[in-house]
Amino acid sequence: MTRAIILALALFILPAACLGQVCTQQVVTTSWPGLSGLYIIPTARIVGRSKLAVGFNESKHAEVIQNGRFVDRQIRGVATYGITDKIEIYASYYNNMYVIPPDREPQFGNQIFHSFGAKLLIMREDPHFWFPAVAIAVRDVTNDTANVGPLRNVNNGTKGFILASKRMLKDDRIGRFMDVHAGLSFDKNTTAGLAGFELTLAPNASLIAEGIWDSPFVNFSNFGKNDAQGRYLFNVGIRMYPELVPGMVLDTGFVGDGEFEFSFAASYVICL
Repeated sequence: MTRAIILALALFILPAACLGQVCTQQVVTTSWPGLSGLYIIPTARIVGRSKLAVGFNESKHAEVIQNGRFVDRQIRGVATYGITDKIEIYASYYNNMYVIPPDREPQFGNQIFHSFGAKLLIMREDPHFWFPAVAIAVRDVTNDTANVGPLRNVNNGTKGFILASKRMLKDDRIGRFMDVHAGLSFDKNTTAGLAGFELTLAPNASLIAEGIWDSPFVNFSNFGKNDAQGRYLFNVGIRMYPELVPGMVLDTGFVGDGEFEFSFAASYVICL
């Protein structure tokens, strides 16, 4: 009888204890251009060993210059694969659609690009001390995205990164955390900083904010010139993790450079 009472109490207490923590649905997924990360910027996170993150996204960059509206609309399909817990690779397909005022030169039509890259985690995050995860990465190793029509080196092209990521805040009782990311980017035209964060608003939704100098979009303020540097880009939005479909990630946000433009993405993380 005593053993039966103890067992009954244990079965009652254990579920109650588990209710003291809320399980979050957040997973590491691919960024929109490729490599795991936030919207545009990569982070020092790795998608995970034998995990494949496939995604589709559309983002837009628009500027109004001298009463003319320029648009760089990008539709991408991307796949990021974790070879090990420290190495991931990606491949992406770009379909860029441009709107150029008819009185501006040069005029060019839609462009198709292919981009490949990789990331290496060189230091793991320490959960107890202030040591972040540190990674190095390269995007578009073939420099395929650098040239648009007759213009040369007006997109990022081959771009290197030094990245750091740290979980600054965490509360398992309510299923909340805040990840902060920072780093440097390097390409032919400039060296610049980047930063961003993911702040959980609910166990299945996060606020994303990021900033990067030299975006992957054409800088229309220098339109018509080769070797054009990018401009500061600020993006903000919500990343959702549907509970009924574990591994799915939905992004809705605004890409800001000159004007804030609505953008969206969907990705799915598969364990192979």
